[in-house]
Amino acid sequence: MKKYLLIAFFSGSLLAYGQQNVTFEKKNFKDNIPGFKQAMDSIEAGEKFYKMGDSRYYMAIHFFLFAEKFNPNNDQLNYWIGQCMLSHNSAFKTQALPYLQKAYQLNPTIAPDINYLLARAYHLDMEWEKAKQQYTIYLQTLDQKKDADQIADALSGVVESPLRPEAQFGGEASALRRIQRRRSQWRDQVIVAGQTVKADLRDFRLRDIAPRSCFE
Repeated sequence: MKKYLLIAFFSGSLLAYGQQNVTFEKKNFKDNIPGFKQAMDSIEAGEKFYKMGDSRYYMAIHFFLFAEKFNPNNDQLNYWIGQCMLSHNSAFKTQALPYLQKAYQLNPTIAPDINYLLARAYHLDMEWEKAKQQYTIYLQTLDQKKDADQIADALSGVVESPLRPEAQFGGEASALRRIQRRRSQWRDQVIVAGQTVKADLRDFRLRDIAPRSCFE
């Protein structure tokens, strides 16, 4: 019995971690050339909106999703979908997480901000600890001198993520109690690009943790 359980376990592990990135090349889709051409046309149409900048990302989502149905195992396409879904004008922000997870699974270095986007997606999905973890990983990739704005934004996410449930649903008293309990924890050092950032919440007030949208 144990033998069969081990076989099942390892088989499941191979399925979970054995997926490989599939590039959009004709040689990878010899059995469905018409479908490949349609997917490429859709990607090309989506890229036109994507290249217009963040304000038009949402217009690319439909085209990228069409191509993703044809080939769900492309790192770049899944990254684009997740990124576009998190953009300012997108109505699909809460649907971005699985695409970013897939992009990261296929290629952990797909983009410099992949951990930041994952953090935002986890944040929206109310998975606070995972959001905090991804914000912290992202911080470690930044340069203190060159990336001051990104560091400030990510640090805000680190602090906000575990406190936000109380601030939203528990009211002021609950949020302040949480701050008191976490005060010593947040005085710990946070590693940022090999440097140390000291987070002292001694003068922290509820207004500092009021829910904010990081997509505005």
